[in-house]
Amino acid sequence: LGTLLRTAEVTGVHGVLLNIDSPGGSAGGSEMITRAAQRLREVKPVVAFVGTIGASGGYMLASAAEHIIAQPSALLGSIGVIAYRPLVYDALSRLGVRMDVAKSGRLKDMLSPFREPTTEEKAKEQELLDDMYNIFVEGVAQARHLTSADARALATGEVYTAGQALKHRLVDG
Repeated sequence: LGTLLRTAEVTGVHGVLLNIDSPGGSAGGSEMITRAAQRLREVKPVVAFVGTIGASGGYMLASAAEHIIAQPSALLGSIGVIAYRPLVYDALSRLGVRMDVAKSGRLKDMLSPFREPTTEEKAKEQELLDDMYNIFVEGVAQARHLTSADARALATGEVYTAGQALKHRLVDG
């Protein structure tokens, strides 16, 4: 991230090629590096190249570039957000392990793996995912010059081959 931003200050660098090979990562981390690439794009041309995979957060980063080029066999897209929470309370119970929780608010441990989530907690978690999803989809729509509806139609979480992505305007070549 720091290297990306320092690149903007180097006078001998006339543009930046982002060589992306990523299935994604955390929503926050992906957004942070994407915003850094967007700031870099304000002062230097930025092109993304996807050789094998640019999915989820990897595609979010690619969409920050002025142009996205992909190898024909590359997989791109996976526009969406996912959260995992292993529920270990049954295994711990079989081992005789119990959890005692002290908390300051009823939702403080809403992502706890030590018990089944409540209906309210599931709804709150879905709200968080929906908000992150909207940030991702609207960012892709703006960056790729798509309508919000077109971006949402492509944001099913699926990956596309480079040829399919080109047809859907997710890449430039």
